Amino acid sequence: MVLVRFQEVSLSLNGRPLAEGLAFSLPMQARLGILGPPGSGKSRLLRVLAGLEQPRGGHIRRAPGLRVAYLPQPEALLAADLPSEVTAREWVLGAFADLRRLEREMQALEPAMGDPFRMEAALTRYAALREAYEAAGGGDYLARLDAVLEGLGLGRRAQDQTLGRLTGGELCRVRLARCLLEDPDLLLLDDPAPCLDDAARRWLRDWLREWPGTLVVASAEEAFL
Repeated sequence: MVLVRFQEVSLSLNGRPLAEGLAFSLPMQARLGILGPPGSGKSRLLRVLAGLEQPRGGHIRRAPGLRVAYLPQPEALLAADLPSEVTAREWVLGAFADLRRLEREMQALEPAMGDPFRMEAALTRYAALREAYEAAGGGDYLARLDAVLEGLGLGRRAQDQTLGRLTGGELCRVRLARCLLEDPDLLLLDDPAPCLDDAARRWLRDWLREWPGTLVVASAEEAFL
């Protein structure tokens, strides 16, 4: 299955042509690296892939319901419209919004399950919610959260800080953690290397090797790719 298809796409940056007639496809589980120096248009291409910007010409077709997670460059993250008073851990937990909604619905049913007049309907609804919760990985999502945050070098101090108090490198890793935990169909990473130390790079490499989705990484570092 093809997730994204470029058909005769033309790109430009600040009025300067970058590419003409691009034609390629990203199938499921594809791994694409984009290597180039700063200012060569890597970020522009990723933003077009993410659907955040439009090409100068041509057509882009995306699979229906395509789920995309996009990590911009660190300097773009600093200007991003993020909730500055929310803690890093709580914001990353937003990747599991559907699971947490199911948790709240199940908790709201508990009083009704003890009421003889409402018990049968409540138990039926609870069973359906529980099945959906477990199918979506509800049993271990907090363990997955901890593993990703720790793997990227975000300890409890950083996790408990509000986004507005994080350093640029910490904010980049927090955004990367949420991208990974959202488990998208297509993951777009724009030069994440500068915000990662050697241990976090190794951890990310190993994590991505096991991840089954489609990946596009742009970097100025050939060794990182």
